[in-house]
Amino acid sequence: MNLFNYSSFKTELNRSSRSLVVTWKNSLDHEHFNSEMLFELESLLSWLITRVEINSVLFKSETSIFSEGIKPHCLHQQNAHQVEKWQLKLQKLIYSMMQLPQSIIIDLGTKASNIALEFSLGADIRLGHRDGEFAFNHARLGLTPACGGLSLLPFFVAPAYSRAWLSSGSNISKEALLSSGFIHQLYDESSKDFHIDHLLNEVNQQAPIQRIQSKMGLFEAWRELKENQMTRERKISKASLVSEDWKQNPKDESGFMSAKSISYAVKLSLVKSEGLAESDDQGPSH
Repeated sequence: MNLFNYSSFKTELNRSSRSLVVTWKNSLDHEHFNSEMLFELESLLSWLITRVEINSVLFKSETSIFSEGIKPHCLHQQNAHQVEKWQLKLQKLIYSMMQLPQSIIIDLGTKASNIALEFSLGADIRLGHRDGEFAFNHARLGLTPACGGLSLLPFFVAPAYSRAWLSSGSNISKEALLSSGFIHQLYDESSKDFHIDHLLNEVNQQAPIQRIQSKMGLFEAWRELKENQMTRERKISKASLVSEDWKQNPKDESGFMSAKSISYAVKLSLVKSEGLAESDDQGPSH
């Protein structure tokens, strides 16, 4: 039975494992991370904070593809302030997931890209298909990974992995997914349900208080450093938004701003900001 009337995902309790299963509703283009979804996810996470009787939360998709993250056509009409706003919202949601009393499990299925893969950083355990395509391909969309990709990813994998993944934007090999520890388990289609059910039952067999305290202890050990890194991440992202590259066609590389032009673009942005400020100070003309 669906617990809530959300339009972006379904929620169902699994009583045998005392888990909540959150299933993204089917989308033809597999794009789930829109403003409505973020609002509904915030509501769900707020509800989960006090539901300590729920041991685990499983995020998955109705289709084999978890999510392709954000699509270029969703970005073209947005200004820098709007992009910065939803990036900050998602960053906060991911950080909130890390503090929930439940163990968070995410099934990445056969594909997860850009902000969808960043979303999985909020999980305690990640699974995916053995032949899945997983990529931090933000830069190909004219974005920086500002929802945890710069601040949280280095806590989970060695710098050699994170630098290569963010620099290339290419699909991560299954060998790297496992050796880095980013993915806990890769499955074949025939073994998918077995691995997921096994994990949910394993979590359910843990003493709740000790499991929650262990999760909080791991989080607190790095809290200050994480928060400092997240602040830096927001500053880096804000600076890169000056280029407005997210408005370009990602298939046309010539449309992206040249790296040599960034200093001029920053100066132009400052001039525009000062002009707007002076206009606001003068008030409306008569």
